[in-house]
Amino acid sequence: MMAETNDNMDLPATNKVQENTTEDSTTNSRPPPCPQEVCDTEKGDGSRTGPQFLATGIVSLTGFLMGEMVSWSSPVTPLLIKSHRITKDEESWIVSTVNFGAIIGCLLAGYVNKYVGRKTVLLSLCVPEMISWLMLAFCEGAILLCLARFLSGLCLGFICVTTPLYIAEIAQPCVRGALATFFQLFIVIGILFTFILGILQDALWITLGCSIVVLVFFALFLWMPESPVYLTMVSRPKAAAASLQWLRGRDYDIYAEIRVIEAVVQEGRDVEVTYGDFISDAASFRGIIIAMGLFFFQQMCGINVVIFYMNTVFETAGSTISPTLATVIIGIVQVLATALSVYMMDKAGRRFLFIFSQAACSLCLISLGTYFFLKSRGDDVTPIGWLPVASVAVFLVMFAFGSGPVPWAITSEIFSKNIASLALSLVTAVHWLLAFFVTKVYTSLEAFMGTGPTFWMFAAWCWVGVTFCCLLMPETKGRPQEDIVDELRGCKKKQTSGNCP
Repeated sequence: MMAETNDNMDLPATNKVQENTTEDSTTNSRPPPCPQEVCDTEKGDGSRTGPQFLATGIVSLTGFLMGEMVSWSSPVTPLLIKSHRITKDEESWIVSTVNFGAIIGCLLAGYVNKYVGRKTVLLSLCVPEMISWLMLAFCEGAILLCLARFLSGLCLGFICVTTPLYIAEIAQPCVRGALATFFQLFIVIGILFTFILGILQDALWITLGCSIVVLVFFALFLWMPESPVYLTMVSRPKAAAASLQWLRGRDYDIYAEIRVIEAVVQEGRDVEVTYGDFISDAASFRGIIIAMGLFFFQQMCGINVVIFYMNTVFETAGSTISPTLATVIIGIVQVLATALSVYMMDKAGRRFLFIFSQAACSLCLISLGTYFFLKSRGDDVTPIGWLPVASVAVFLVMFAFGSGPVPWAITSEIFSKNIASLALSLVTAVHWLLAFFVTKVYTSLEAFMGTGPTFWMFAAWCWVGVTFCCLLMPETKGRPQEDIVDELRGCKKKQTSGNCP
């Protein structure tokens, strides 16, 4: 492992880059190899992809923290209500305030990441994250708890922008989909961890248990490299070369890739990027429509309602299985499903996984809504008392299989590097705005429409999502980022020079 490298250090990889870059480009007969080809020819070489998986696994601990933050309310708020520390109405504010904080965090992160390194941003977040957990553990009263959740949400906003950006900037095309899925995988592992802590039935120890991961992340990520793209952006070529060499392995010739990064960064320097580019630039406009659409349908399937209110749903259903035990079992299955999606992302493709996931989630929501509808009519639902747990379990598995990871993967792939930070900022802000809206209005919709029709409404949105994906979403599996952006811009796929097919 490595910490950030000083630009004045003498490194073999750096020297190689310096020697090559002093030659006139017209005298260098070696064409830049296609990134996908390079990855294919050395597939299975741990010195190449191993460091990328290690760095991604460690940075994805921020996803673990995100999973803890969004699921904390499921085991804890029912305990706070039973102990008369909060009311039912205050619960909805405590649950949803995290989303409001995340909206602001996302918008701020887009600008901060233009001037501060991804590694520095994520390490700095450990301080407010720990403060928020300690406040949730020891503060009394709904106002202070809402303030703590707002602070948690602020950190979530920065995480949602910075972590996918870091992963996209260190990954090669052949493993980019799998690495992008790590973030969602660690989110569901964090959710499972919180559900397991819920067995303690003690709000204080559940919260303190969640806070430990902040310290673990800080201790491990401190030794990971900064993004080579960011280091190039701030004119630190030696540090960028050292970072890329560590990520690709000591035997890998980084010459061609570092030249590509420098060219892309230089192109970005020549143009001042603003939010207006999402309207004026065709590729960015189509990209933002696709990314926002995917996150819109991710939230409108009701995922956060299911997670936030899972214990409450099981209690309302009168399930014969303990709500705490049911959430743990479901969490385990969800982790396994997301782990499978890491493998499937670069095999089956993003489009298929999202379409299949949305369709399957719809069927689960229909069955869940039917159960509650029959129960509300006074029908005997004892013979199908297992249905709520089964429906929620399959729903979360299917969500983890595609609807969860695909929007994160696609968003990190369809924008050019110079606008990716602002794009992630805007898209994730909309994501959390929708999450805030859905979780806040769920109780009102439930009271107005009934639990069954509310879940049917979420099911209908899933089918709209299927249609959206079929019509607009491109397949990005294994394709260089520049090729994807060109397609969104309306350019025909061009043959690349040199060894690329």
